[in-house]
Amino acid sequence: MTSNQKLKFAMAAFAVLTIVPNLLGSSKEALVLIALISMFFFVPFLGSYAWYRWMREIKKNNHINTPTLDQYRKKYPHKCNGNGIKCHGCGSNKIRSYGLESREDTLRVHTCNQCETQLYKTGDW
Repeated sequence: MTSNQKLKFAMAAFAVLTIVPNLLGSSKEALVLIALISMFFFVPFLGSYAWYRWMREIKKNNHINTPTLDQYRKKYPHKCNGNGIKCHGCGSNKIRSYGLESREDTLRVHTCNQCETQLYKTGDW
């Protein structure tokens, strides 16, 4: 942080600490302001985080019956050989993987690129 930025921050903090209490006037107005701030900022943030966690669990539960890579190899040993893994539905070896929520997600689902069959999942499920 440069000295110019520090000065601007100090001026803003001084303004907030000296001007805002004078504008409020009474403690009742301060409580109303705190209630409004929490209602419009804190509650939506908390709600969006809860929504994110709930949707992640739903996505994980949608893949609860998808086998892991080891389970897939045991179930379809003839599709897993030295040439790689093949789809049990169409026999294609073109398999794509996608993260549960993003490209960087460690929870991955692998599907056949030709017939869209979900084959297996990898990651710490």
